[in-house]
Amino acid sequence: MNYRNIAVLLVGTLIAALVAGCGGTKPPMEGTKELIAGGDPPKWASNPHKESDKKFKAFVGVSRQYTMESMARNDARLDAFKQAIDDMGVYGERKIYQVVSEMGMSSDIVNPGVVQDELTRLRTRGVATGEIKETHVQHWRKFEGGKWRDYYIVRCLFLVPRDAAKQFMQDVLKAQADAAQAEKDRANLLRAMEKMKQLQAEDW
Repeated sequence: MNYRNIAVLLVGTLIAALVAGCGGTKPPMEGTKELIAGGDPPKWASNPHKESDKKFKAFVGVSRQYTMESMARNDARLDAFKQAIDDMGVYGERKIYQVVSEMGMSSDIVNPGVVQDELTRLRTRGVATGEIKETHVQHWRKFEGGKWRDYYIVRCLFLVPRDAAKQFMQDVLKAQADAAQAEKDRANLLRAMEKMKQLQAEDW
């Protein structure tokens, strides 16, 4: 066998190997995920309480998967806002009953429905107070339906003034007083509202 034949044989073998290699490449498994950009979430994403201080309480909002980064950012903000409102509602209701009890009033003077109405009003009003301090964006892709699909997940650190909780409680008591049918109840609720103004909301 001369050198020319050997060369032809080697080239043919190489081409056959390449063809076989291409034909044997398996597609990714369905559901395979790859992080394209963004890296691991920062520390505040898993421990927002360390970002809280005497003036602000911190919450972390996490978005769902969106193909547009702007939509993921908005979803993260809304998630953080919802957490803040729900937490404020639990705290506010407990504090209102505490103040009413300390002032020697019956807890029956407080209508739980009014508390929920004020929470609903806050939710529909949107982000009236608070600011986004940090944002972390992850760009992912996922193999599904035989092709890659890109999406974004966003986390945001949302700071809410602690005074917002005190204002919420005052608004609840004012609404309670306006709805009270007995003048005595109305006067007591207004007294409770004045007492609430003197409290510090640092324990929220």
